[in-house]
Parts: sequence; C-alpha cells; structure tokens
Amino acid sequence: YIVRNGFQLIDKSGKHTRWGVWSPTELNTEYSWADERGVNSLQILSYLVSAYRMTRNVTYLETWQMLYNGSYHGLATGYGRNMINQKVTFPLDDNYSDDELAFLPYFTYFYNLKGLAQENILPDWRISEMAQDVKISLERAWRVVGGEGSSLWTTVYFYATGLGF
Repeated sequence: YIVRNGFQLIDKSGKHTRWGVWSPTELNTEYSWADERGVNSLQILSYLVSAYRMTRNVTYLETWQMLYNGSYHGLATGYGRNMINQKVTFPLDDNYSDDELAFLPYFTYFYNLKGLAQENILPDWRISEMAQDVKISLERAWRVVGGEGSSLWTTVYFYATGLGF
C-alpha cells in the first residue's frame, strides 16, 4: 500500500497523513522534511526488510535497494546515507519522541536481518551490506541517547550490536 502510493500513507481524504511520508521526492528535496529525513528513511527501510522477510516477495528487497542507494524518478535516493544522520543533535531540534520513532525501527531492522541470516534467505555478504549504514546510524544515535538510561533503548542497542553483522 505504501509503496504503491508513492511511499506515502494516504488517508480517506486522498492525501498523505501528517507523518506518513517516506517519498524521496519530499524527504530529499523539501526543506520542511529535513529533520525527518533520517528517521523516515530508517523507518521505510526497516518496513521493507520486514515485509521481505515475511512475504519473500522480491519486490520489497528491490525497493529497499532502490531507496538505499538507487534513484526514484531520476532523483538519487540515498536512504542509507540519510539514516546515518537520523538523530538530530542540534539542541533546539532534539525531539525525544523521535528516539522512539527510531529505536523501534532499529529493532525491527536488526530483528529481521537476524531472521534472514538464520533462515539462509540471503547470503552473508548481502546481510552485511544491509547492516552497514544502519549500524553506523545506531552507534551515532546511541552516543547521544545512551546516557539517558532508557531500558528499551539499551535493550535495542545491545540486541543489535550483539548480532555480529
């Protein structure tokens, strides 16, 4: 549904919801989405990894690849690079709800990569490729939020970093 609708969550009005935007057209070109660029990139990539694992539909894997470092309607996507900077660190822009919007997809992403590896669905080199930028992103976010003592963020961090990807 989200992929078919140009990476937007469309409500009954026919327009995208306030936060249901993962389209490269908006995230990578509109200034109003600059703060959400990283977290929304992380979200859609984690959703696609999860969808691929659940369905084995190669369209989700191909869409992940296109968003990760391909192009969409002639526009470079670069979502792998986008998600590295998901944690906004400028004090006036720091939003703690964004931590939740990021750490739950971190868990989803790593949980499904682990499943893909254990089930031998993808080769090891592919799993490593898919984990590369999200590991950097998680480490960067952890440097900022690790000292807060959140048991959930700590659990996600140690789960993800203990997988050995």
